[in-house]
Formats: sequence, C-alpha cells, structure tokens
Amino acid sequence: SAARKERCARISADVAMKTVELLNAWKDGTYTPSHGSNAKTYDITTQTNCGDCHTDGTPPLPGV
Repeated sequence: SAARKERCARISADVAMKTVELLNAWKDGTYTPSHGSNAKTYDITTQTNCGDCHTDGTPPLPGV
C-alpha cells in the first residue's frame, strides 16, 4: 500500500540521517555513547585475541 511505502521510506531516511549524525560527531570528536559502556555493564574487556581461549575444543554458539 502507499501508506506502507511511505512509512518504510520515512524510517529508512530517519535511520540514514541518524547514522550520519553519529558518524559526523565521531569524526569531530564529540561523539558520546547513549547507552554507556558494555564492557563496564558486563564486566568484560574488548580484545582481538579470541582464538587464545576459544579454540577447537570450545563448544559452538547456538545458532552460529
């Protein structure tokens, strides 16, 4: 329907506009997360050495 197309177009435009706002703020150095730090919330650190612990013996994640 025309109304559904309008809603879809509007939400797509809104998401694109918000994405640009956030990226511009990040580039300008003024970005602040709106939901806080997941690392602090879940008491985890971000790292890039997942394979050190998650090896072939690690059970697979459901749905992955």
